[in-house]
Amino acid sequence: MVQILSVTLKNFKCHADRYFEFQPGFNAIIGENGAGKSSILEAIAWVLFDHSDYTKDELIRRGAKTATAAVEFISRADGRTYRVERSTSTGYRITDPQLRHTLELSRIAEEVTPWLKQQLGVTSTIKLPDLFATMVGIPQGTFTADFLKRPKERKDVFNPLLKVEDYEQAATQSRELEKLAEAGVNELIVKIQHYSDRLQDWDDLKQQHLQLQTAIHQDQVRLAALNTELESLTQEKAQLDAIVADLQQLEQTIQGLNAQITAQQQTVNLWQQAMASAQAAVTICASHQADYEAFLAADTALAALNRDAQTRQQLLTQRDSVQSQLDASRQEILRLQVQLEELHQAENELQHLEPLVVQQATLEQEQGTIAAHLQQIADYRREYDALQQHQQQLLTRLTHCQQTIQRLEAWKSEIAAIPDWEQHRDRTQQHLSRLAVACQFQAELQQLVQPALQDRTLMQIDVDKALAILQDLQESLPLYREPIAATILTLQRGQTLTNTLIAGLEQILADLAQQTSEADLQQQLQTVNQQLHQAYQQQAEVATLPAYQTQLTDLQTELERCQIRLTELTSCLDSATDWQRQQATVSDALAKLDNPRGRSQLLTRRLQQKPQLQASYTQLQESQTAIQQQYDRLTEQLQPFANLDAAIAEQADRRQAHQSGYTIYIQHQSQADRITEVEQTLQAAIEHLATLQTQQAEAQQAWQRRNQACDHKRLAELEAAITTALATKHQITGRLPLQQQQLDQVTLQLAERETLAAERDQAQQALAKRQQTYAFIKYARSVYKQAGPRITRFYLGEISREADRLFRELMNRQNLALDWTEDYEIRVQEGAYWRNFRALSGGEQMCAALAVRLALLKVLADIDIAFFDEPTTNMDSQRRQHLAEALTRLKTFQQLIVISHDDTFENLTENVVKVDRQ
Repeated sequence: MVQILSVTLKNFKCHADRYFEFQPGFNAIIGENGAGKSSILEAIAWVLFDHSDYTKDELIRRGAKTATAAVEFISRADGRTYRVERSTSTGYRITDPQLRHTLELSRIAEEVTPWLKQQLGVTSTIKLPDLFATMVGIPQGTFTADFLKRPKERKDVFNPLLKVEDYEQAATQSRELEKLAEAGVNELIVKIQHYSDRLQDWDDLKQQHLQLQTAIHQDQVRLAALNTELESLTQEKAQLDAIVADLQQLEQTIQGLNAQITAQQQTVNLWQQAMASAQAAVTICASHQADYEAFLAADTALAALNRDAQTRQQLLTQRDSVQSQLDASRQEILRLQVQLEELHQAENELQHLEPLVVQQATLEQEQGTIAAHLQQIADYRREYDALQQHQQQLLTRLTHCQQTIQRLEAWKSEIAAIPDWEQHRDRTQQHLSRLAVACQFQAELQQLVQPALQDRTLMQIDVDKALAILQDLQESLPLYREPIAATILTLQRGQTLTNTLIAGLEQILADLAQQTSEADLQQQLQTVNQQLHQAYQQQAEVATLPAYQTQLTDLQTELERCQIRLTELTSCLDSATDWQRQQATVSDALAKLDNPRGRSQLLTRRLQQKPQLQASYTQLQESQTAIQQQYDRLTEQLQPFANLDAAIAEQADRRQAHQSGYTIYIQHQSQADRITEVEQTLQAAIEHLATLQTQQAEAQQAWQRRNQACDHKRLAELEAAITTALATKHQITGRLPLQQQQLDQVTLQLAERETLAAERDQAQQALAKRQQTYAFIKYARSVYKQAGPRITRFYLGEISREADRLFRELMNRQNLALDWTEDYEIRVQEGAYWRNFRALSGGEQMCAALAVRLALLKVLADIDIAFFDEPTTNMDSQRRQHLAEALTRLKTFQQLIVISHDDTFENLTENVVKVDRQ
């Protein structure tokens, strides 16, 4: 069993350093409001169940840097004691005090949470925070809240706890598996049909393959015979071709010599003409020799004068550049003189602005003071408007509160009769419960057990088949091994739960005694219940009367404070006109001054440039003197070139006078110089022409002798025979590759068809197996759909039975019966009549809700420890005492820890933990 031994808190919320011990059985945590009782329960939830409604900063005590909580408990798994410590800064630290050993667990999701579930005895599918929030540690004031909700809202709370949707989710999740199996079957059917379509031409391909092999063999035999014949003809033709080649070679030689002789004759003629031209050129050059020499002399002199002109131009360019620098320097000096004069005027104006700047500062300071007062008045105006609106809201709430108090005061006389009506109802129900409860309960259970026994046998057979097939699927479908394993585990758990629930129902039927039934008091009981129902509703509302009275007093006090503040704000707002008038006067004065501070700052920045300007002025004057000296030196260097233009014109005239004779001389000079070369080339050309004519006569005699030895008729016959044989050979050789290619293609196609046939056979075998798998998965989904509602009803029946037992134990009345319906509505039976949860008294509601929550904890989580935070809230002393006694009578749970601010539980147990305010 699980047992909390101690809780240690350091800087956790309001606790600085506290240690609390707990005992088996009933433990009461007692203390005044605000002492930190609930913080103990919150620490246990944070450490053992990873549940907290606060951020880490909210868990740390004010002034501290970190909070630590440690819980020492006995494990359900191995019975050993462990200490679990959790810090806001360092996380978890789990130790074994007996072995003085620290467990290597730090990651919450992967390590700590699975270990805690194992030690607490919680299944892996349950979330620890949800388990604590809904069953183990019900938050203060929420014991009955979930059962007062609408049916849909109740299902949102309890469906996840009962795992109602697990089987539906399993069926839904297995839908993808069914689709996959169906798609696999359809895929194979389409694939097999595709194979059949592609194998239709298999026989035709075999016939075509045989025909191609025969044709290729015949062509290969014919081709061998042609090669032998061509070899004989080719040898004979080669002998005649050699003679023809010699004749052709001689013919080409004769033609070449004829062409060379013709060309050489033309070359001789051309060189004879060139010799005559060279002799004429020599005569012309001799007559113009004087003009040629005079032109060269004038041209040389003119080149020297042009170099002097370039030097003069460079000096002129330098002097012009210096002149530009001299002009720019003069202009810059003039500009600086003007700026220095302006700065002198700025110094005078700055002295005039000094008293105006002082006046401007005084006015701006006064303006800031006025603006601050006006801003405060604006804040007062906003506060005044908000207070007026708040005052109107308070008046409305005050009127509503007064009307509600009057209505509740009027109901007190009717509520006073509740005890008499309850005694009357109890007496009536006592008679009816002895007659009706047993028979009705037995009949309902019998209707559940008989069909369940029949369905269990059929379901056992179906589940065994399903488990066997799913195990086979794990081996054949590796990708779906994990979802299939989850499906197998769910089926096994459902089978075990079904057997357990049916066995429990059969035991209840065996213990239930047979009783008779009557209905003569039913009408009377119905009337009393209606009266009580109305009185209970009124009582619940009258219980809020002190709160409304307190609210009325608070509203009146708030209205008085609001009125006082409005009066204070009115006096403050009356001074707004005077301050606005002063603000306008100061603004006019500032406008007339025209910002003397800004102008003064601008003049000051300008005067900062005066030293730099003065230095620049001095430097420019010195630079101007150096530039003037450079200009004078350049002017002196230009004086030797004063008559240069006249000399250039004179030499140009002389060159122009001799240019005509010079041009004629140049035109004929190269031709006259080549006269010796032309004469030698002419003589060599005449000698080469005689040699070519001798070679031509010799080649003509050799051709006549070779032509007499050649048989041209036999050569023509051989060429015709070879052409015919080659044509036939080319036809065969051209046809053979195509035939061989067709044969290779047909052979490849036949191999593909054989492969397709083998694949078709394999696909047909796989189709049979997949069809079997698909049929099983479809059947398994139908089992899930049918099993979900049945197992859910068994869950509800088991929880309802445990809650009924706990409710009678809490109420200490064996004539009562509790039922938790499929829409999670709590009903209580007294005699033959059922009352829903809203019709129960406050104490009955608390006990009924407590019974159901404890039953959920016992059946679903199998945890024998529970916490209750202020379970007697809004109860009178009698009902508090009754609930406290009921909780102490619970024997099902090994340890109960109750938090309370009064002494109701202190007198009922020796295990009291007192918490004082620190």
